[in-house]
Amino acid sequence: MERVIYQSEHEFLRQSVQEFVKRTLAPRQEQMLAEKCIARDIWKEAGSLGFLGLSIPEEFGGAGADDFRFNAVVAEEIAAFSLGVASCFSIHADVCPPYIVELGTEEQKRRWLPGIAAGELVCCIAMTEPSGGSDLAALKTTAVRDGENWVINGSKTFITNGYGADLIILAARTGPGEGSRGITLFVVEEGTPGFTRGRKLDKVGLDESDTSELFFDNVVVPDANRLGEVGQGFAAMMRLLTQERLATSVTNIGQAAQIFARDDPLREGPPCIRAGDRIVPAQQVHARRTGDEDRADPGVPRPVRPAAHPARTVRGGRGEAEVVVVGRSERSCG
Repeated sequence: MERVIYQSEHEFLRQSVQEFVKRTLAPRQEQMLAEKCIARDIWKEAGSLGFLGLSIPEEFGGAGADDFRFNAVVAEEIAAFSLGVASCFSIHADVCPPYIVELGTEEQKRRWLPGIAAGELVCCIAMTEPSGGSDLAALKTTAVRDGENWVINGSKTFITNGYGADLIILAARTGPGEGSRGITLFVVEEGTPGFTRGRKLDKVGLDESDTSELFFDNVVVPDANRLGEVGQGFAAMMRLLTQERLATSVTNIGQAAQIFARDDPLREGPPCIRAGDRIVPAQQVHARRTGDEDRADPGVPRPVRPAAHPARTVRGGRGEAEVVVVGRSERSCG
């Protein structure tokens, strides 16, 4: 079905993203998989092309695009290549900037947004904790006021971009016993004493995405690094997480679309497949492998089905008709 939500300017951006994927990302996929991260020069190239600053106002180095369809185009095309890379880019470009744009002071915006847009300052958001999971109202990382500074103690886990981030938007408890009303947001910068990272976490899929634990041991940050009002962090997250959910949906759909539509050997491949020493119509082979006995060729043996990886179940009766993109997606999605 023809899509009607995009206009010519969105499709022009799509072509640019597709060229970036082909020119820069695809030749270096094995490097990203091995290193479990995206190299800094790739970040900077994406920034120079305008992909990372779509949500950032022009006066701070971004595109000032008040149209999330541009973000969606980038997410779709990157996710069609790799969900891991798309996840990293989306956290950096779709999720983090709105916190600074909406909550930041003029000084904070000028200090951080140009670097984010350019891909020179990689950003992450640190909410999830080992003890509380995604229950943000129950987080235990603390920030205690000390004059013009805050002293932060605690840890975060499963943080996308966490291992290589220059800026960490951190949710911490500033009002003990106040529940969701006692949470405040801060920006912790790379190199701050007491801030350390764990190893890159091994995951089932999304290998290109650097994911790690973050540790804060008496980390002192100035009040100038506080984002928004004291005690208003939870309300800000509830409001701004809507865009993160939207971005996540777009990237997942982009990944799924390329699995189910773009590289279907039964749709685009030859009409016949070799089965042993015979050549039979592909649909008959497919029918045998999926249990459609009425349409199956009797000369094609029934497959022996071992316990399947969940992603291989998606592949169903394709059997030996291995599709490179599906294999890659098993590795990318888990």
